Amino acid sequence: MIFTVEISCYPLSSDYLRIVDSFIVKMNEYDGIKAITSYSSTLIIGESDVVFPALQREIERTFTEEGKASFVMKVLGGDLSESVDITPYA
Repeated sequence: MIFTVEISCYPLSSDYLRIVDSFIVKMNEYDGIKAITSYSSTLIIGESDVVFPALQREIERTFTEEGKASFVMKVLGGDLSESVDITPYA
């Protein structure tokens, strides 16, 4: 099944931009994952058997190599990279 994970990384470090960038770059290196970055989060999209092990490895890597950080995630079913028309609800 395809999942979309919206994830934000908040390193507890003055060098936070480098740490966030490193996490995003690593996620983009996985085959079968589409990573779409915006100002406050990144969408990680792909099959569950690819997405979740990749997230586990890269979150653990961040903790091991960079120290303390907070990750905030939302997990949604399906590929939610396309816009949803909310005009009828506006």
